[in-house]
Amino acid sequence: MGSKGDGEQVKSVSSEVTRQNTSETWKLVCHRQVSDVTPLVRLQVSGEDVSGVQQSGAPHHQSRNALTYLGSYCIGELEESCEDDSPHRAMQEAAGVQLKAMHITDQEQRGEEPNCGVEGAQDRGRSLMSNLGHRTRSVNRRLPEAEGLRVTKDDNPDLVDFDKPLLWQVGHLGERYTDWVHQPTKKNIRLFHSDLMEYCSKTVWYVIPAVWIPIGICCSYICFKELEKRETKLFASMTEAWSVPVQEYWFPFLFLLGMFTWSLMEYLIHRFLFHTMPPSNSYFLITLHFLLHGQHHKAPFDRSRLVFPPVPASVFALCFYLIFRLLLPPAVGLNIFVGGLFGYIIYDLTHYYLHYGSPKKDNYFYKLKIYHIKHHFKYQKSGFGITSQFWDYPFNTLIPETS
Repeated sequence: MGSKGDGEQVKSVSSEVTRQNTSETWKLVCHRQVSDVTPLVRLQVSGEDVSGVQQSGAPHHQSRNALTYLGSYCIGELEESCEDDSPHRAMQEAAGVQLKAMHITDQEQRGEEPNCGVEGAQDRGRSLMSNLGHRTRSVNRRLPEAEGLRVTKDDNPDLVDFDKPLLWQVGHLGERYTDWVHQPTKKNIRLFHSDLMEYCSKTVWYVIPAVWIPIGICCSYICFKELEKRETKLFASMTEAWSVPVQEYWFPFLFLLGMFTWSLMEYLIHRFLFHTMPPSNSYFLITLHFLLHGQHHKAPFDRSRLVFPPVPASVFALCFYLIFRLLLPPAVGLNIFVGGLFGYIIYDLTHYYLHYGSPKKDNYFYKLKIYHIKHHFKYQKSGFGITSQFWDYPFNTLIPETS
């Protein structure tokens, strides 16, 4: 079973799909369409047998983005015309193998095979549809149409030309930009005409600690030595009587304050800068939004664009440093800045892991991964916390729990 060519699909019988559902090959049937999601199972937290879960009950809503993205993995359709739940039942009866559901997140964003291997593929498929913001009924029933939605290809070829740099095209999408940018694609994305600019817009994950940890260590040393002089005072510019001396033992507390401050900035930047949608009539603002964050939602599993490139990141870092220097004594401001810098490093590496890691079920990162994938596929207006859900609580942007 496979594709004969672009856009041409091969038909298959249920028993053939079941026969191919081994521990290393994973097929999923949805609306009689067969999708090969093997690469996703190898990478994501997926692969659990859900045949015994929720044998009855009303159908659940499915994410339109998830269904559409699933269509991009479609390799064929069931040959026979089946009533209600017969496709899934036939698949089980044909070889006595229970249909396994996969967590349908779009790993193969650039059409690549993941290089993480297939270790644990048999027990990684926990919460297929729920992880994407939608849920599934029993595998003995057909997946519902979800308010008339159907599996389609992930991109309208008339909107943009993926063979050309997208940065100069997206501004022309106008009111169609918001829906377009939130529908993930597996296609390769190029932003710039210039090879140099394109190279600078991509960053591998290990560049982040390689660049910023040495800078953080140097700044920490300078700050600690300055505090050791015991000449730093808070509020000294107001009145000497109320000034508070700051000594070297303040360093760890100010460092933690910086990390806590970054956690708030992480939330605020993600929500109010990255997710403030531009006016549909502004070519410049749409282009800027796509450059800052839109391209990540369009290609969320492009591993070269999951962390912030050091050059633009240094502009943000310099702004924060100058603000701290302006409001606080130099040593105190630098101390808080260093804590925030290490908070940023943790954030960027955590974000990469949430897209490309395979955490074990029920640990902290497993739950964060599910939470972040829901943000990408359905809840784009909530779930802005990356390293934690802490700030989503007071700002009332927590993603609803799903059973």
